Amino acid sequence: MTGSARVRLLWGVTALAVVFGLKLAVLFSLGQHPLLVPAGDLDGAYYSHLAERVADGDVWLLESDSFFGQPAPAFFVSPLYIYVLAFFVKLGGSIDAARFAQILLGTCAVGLVALTARRWYGAAAGWWAGLFAGGFGLFTFYEILIVPASLDPFLTALDLYLLTRALQFQREGRVLRPGLQYGAALWWAAAGAALGLHALNRPNMLIVLGGLAVLLTVHGILRRAGWPAPSAVEGAVARRATAFVAAAVIVILPATIRNYRATGQFVPIASHGSLNFLIGNGPDADGTFVAAMNIDPSVRGQWLDAPQVAKAALGKDGVTPAEVSKFFRDRALGWIREHPHAELRLLGWKTWYAVSAGFLTLNHSYPFFAYDLGGPLGWLVVGPALVVPLGLIGLVVARPRREAVGGGYWIWAAYVPLAIVSVVVFFVTARYRLPFQVALCVAAGGAAAWAWDRARAGAWRSLAAAAVATAVVAVVVLWPTRRNDGRGEEQARMGLQEIQTDRVIEGEQWIERAVTRHPFPGVVHLRAGQMYELRSQSGPALVHYRK
Repeated sequence: MTGSARVRLLWGVTALAVVFGLKLAVLFSLGQHPLLVPAGDLDGAYYSHLAERVADGDVWLLESDSFFGQPAPAFFVSPLYIYVLAFFVKLGGSIDAARFAQILLGTCAVGLVALTARRWYGAAAGWWAGLFAGGFGLFTFYEILIVPASLDPFLTALDLYLLTRALQFQREGRVLRPGLQYGAALWWAAAGAALGLHALNRPNMLIVLGGLAVLLTVHGILRRAGWPAPSAVEGAVARRATAFVAAAVIVILPATIRNYRATGQFVPIASHGSLNFLIGNGPDADGTFVAAMNIDPSVRGQWLDAPQVAKAALGKDGVTPAEVSKFFRDRALGWIREHPHAELRLLGWKTWYAVSAGFLTLNHSYPFFAYDLGGPLGWLVVGPALVVPLGLIGLVVARPRREAVGGGYWIWAAYVPLAIVSVVVFFVTARYRLPFQVALCVAAGGAAAWAWDRARAGAWRSLAAAAVATAVVAVVVLWPTRRNDGRGEEQARMGLQEIQTDRVIEGEQWIERAVTRHPFPGVVHLRAGQMYELRSQSGPALVHYRK
């Protein structure tokens, strides 16, 4: 290693240490917060319970005790996080250890984002991309929660880095043995395995996996046909689609086998995909996570309510996972066929929600923990408002010269639109948007480095055109969606928590704030009255009941 390389490594390690320090400060600040305890009907409660059962020996999750006496179903949540959480808890002995491991993975994600940007856009872009990813508050927020989204920054960064290495391998001329290009196949297998893991954590990533496989195949067909001019590099890349898909299938296979052992049915990953499709594309859909067919919008609803609704509608005593899935899928497709114009409008709204800077809540509200509580989370000021417009424009204006990176850039860049589509097909929440936001940090780093180079070169015309385009996209991103960001609900929960722990003055202050923001202020007063009534304090209870 040369002296300059050692200096770059030292600076990189130092930067990552700072990022980890910031994440650790957020963990110390919020890790023990009562509203973030994985309990009740929150998603984290189910993941914690299932992870505990895995750690206690039910590795395949086939015992009825793991499902509160119910027969073992097909996975109704994404399975990867159950096992990762079980491993972290087994290794460290507590949920706190799991949170620590998650921010460690998040720090690794920042490093991978920087390395990916460096490979496509240059050294300066790597630093910019690392700055954006390290300062992105949403990433750190989800990394301290007990939800699958805590793994998304790392899994996405791993996807992007391995795809980059696979696409650029031939340019580097590395082979496993002289004359045999086994090395390229290994990189493609690694990229496929990474996407397979990500699909186990976020099943809608199958759309990204399938889309990239199709692009690789089509690219190979076009190259073999001689259009455009043949390129040994890109033709070789296209022939790696088989290794890419095969590795992903092998990684996903254990979940499929487990589901078959539990139900005798073919369920590749999880059983709730069709219900989610109906939630996002049915008569009750508004683009976000809402109740469909009176099924509670929760993990419990996916697990218990959905089969009961399907059974009642089909008029059968028992229904298989395949029948439940088909019922909700057919209902959604039927609605789409009967209301094509409404579906197009809905897709437009969902696309806007996907790229919007507005927070769309599910379980926990980032604005509450970042702005109402204050603390280190509020220091991480980078967010979608900056990264989304800069990244989308950067994908185009900062694209590298083909000879500099060996081709394949647009295949890699397709990750972003495919990830957006994978969200828009269903419904939009803040945590489902993380994969393409991580990818856009890479492109935003490229855009920042490109703009700096243009400014130094005095290329003001191209810089001005890019600035105008970025500003137009920023208007779309920043335009208020007026959707519920969950802040009022968190304020109400905080108020109830304070009242329950005898901090009545503080609790009433939170309740007062919640009433001004919550979409159902009367419900906030009702819940406050019930809390006082449980504490045998009839006077304050009556005050809230009257309100």
